[in-house]
Amino acid sequence: MFKKMTVSILLIGILTTGGLSIHANELKDDSFIGCTNISQNQETNEYVKKCFKTFPKSPLGPNVIRVPDISPYDDGTYQGALYLVSQKSSMFSITANYEGSVKKYK
Repeated sequence: MFKKMTVSILLIGILTTGGLSIHANELKDDSFIGCTNISQNQETNEYVKKCFKTFPKSPLGPNVIRVPDISPYDDGTYQGALYLVSQKSSMFSITANYEGSVKKYK
């Protein structure tokens, strides 16, 4: 009896608060997916990259997800900052598109 009541209270609490809140800017996830070079200037080793990043979202309720406007980029070859261009939300995730200028280093 006590277990059922405790589980019920926890379930109601999770559902009324909108599930687990995820703050994308606090995840510290710097991994980008599907990066492509848009243009390049080989004299200055500068490249314009377009990437996207996916942030998880709980389907149990309205989450407040803050997608960062500026995200650092470092893949071991290129380094720089990418800026938020657009974002698309679905039931389970938010996909953010980034573009920015990065420099090639060794």
